[in-house]
Amino acid sequence: MIALAYRASISNQREYRRCIGVNRLLGLLVADTEYPELYGFDWNCPHCGVAVHLKVRKQIKNPDSVEDWYSFCICECPRRGCLGVVFVKFDNNNNRIRAAYPYPGTSEQHFPDSIPSRIRTDMAEAVRAFAADCHKSVVVMCRRALQNIALDKKIPRAEIKEQIKQMQMAGLITKPLSDAAQEIRHFGGFGAHPQEDILDETTETDALKVFRQLDQIVRNIYVMPAETKELAKRRQGIQQKPGSKS
Repeated sequence: MIALAYRASISNQREYRRCIGVNRLLGLLVADTEYPELYGFDWNCPHCGVAVHLKVRKQIKNPDSVEDWYSFCICECPRRGCLGVVFVKFDNNNNRIRAAYPYPGTSEQHFPDSIPSRIRTDMAEAVRAFAADCHKSVVVMCRRALQNIALDKKIPRAEIKEQIKQMQMAGLITKPLSDAAQEIRHFGGFGAHPQEDILDETTETDALKVFRQLDQIVRNIYVMPAETKELAKRRQGIQQKPGSKS
């Protein structure tokens, strides 16, 4: 689903594949086995919106000995019509960008139209928070998106725990997806409310997994039914042509 977010803005196939790689770097692609991992300074330029390989103009080693595998770089978009400057935190051990400023923009228009606007807005904000290393904000926005799904599907207002149960009873989600939704609820609560134990720490891995769980739920409730309807419509159109076989 996330891969489809850029289809309207990326016309060149090579740039499209690069953009998929950028999304993988951010950890936002569910079908990650379809495309090879891209490393180095591949990034989605926040100035022109094109997936590029950033030019490094200056690289400075991190003076902090605890995290000496990081370096800080001043980079430039190589496109002649852009040449925008991007500040990068680079992971030398894994040969990948860990953070960058300005952050690549993500809005609700980057998600399939089959998803309701309010849910797309929440998911886009979660993506921007992930890019900014605001992991508590990611899980909170995922929980909010989950509540908006319940509202969109006319689930009676109640505690989110009960709304998830109602969605399963209504056949909107399976038992595994219901369990996933409950974990989104838990971690969203941890992000929104201070805890007295280790649960107060929301890691990048936590945020990644929570977002991917939400992505699966949204895919099953909205994206797959819409795509199935499109396929059925196309099949019926083909079958109605003279000489076609059913």
